Amino acid sequence: MSRTHANLSELDARVRAIEPLLVAERHVDPAALDALIDACEHRVGPHRGAHVVARARTDPAFLDWLRRDATAAIASMGCDGRQGGHMVAAQRTPRGEPIRLPGSALTRAGLGDPQR
Repeated sequence: MSRTHANLSELDARVRAIEPLLVAERHVDPAALDALIDACEHRVGPHRGAHVVARARTDPAFLDWLRRDATAAIASMGCDGRQGGHMVAAQRTPRGEPIRLPGSALTRAGLGDPQR
């Protein structure tokens, strides 16, 4: 494994110390663990949404597509699967007020406050 124990927090060092024990007892496959860590570090997380926002701010055609079909636009950037099953793009006005999305998935599910 390419990860080292130098300069780790106490928790990180403890987790890394347990890893070889789990591998030795065959509770964990090192290749599967590396793949999971890689996915968490590079393919999952808020940086994915940040890339979508950055593109929407710099590409007017993408912004238009995002408004019309957020699921397809976001999937075109490699964000699909379980986390991107049905996406709704929300936007703020230049004054920072949220734009109400009539009939949005959150409102229909009772999770969003249409007055906010």
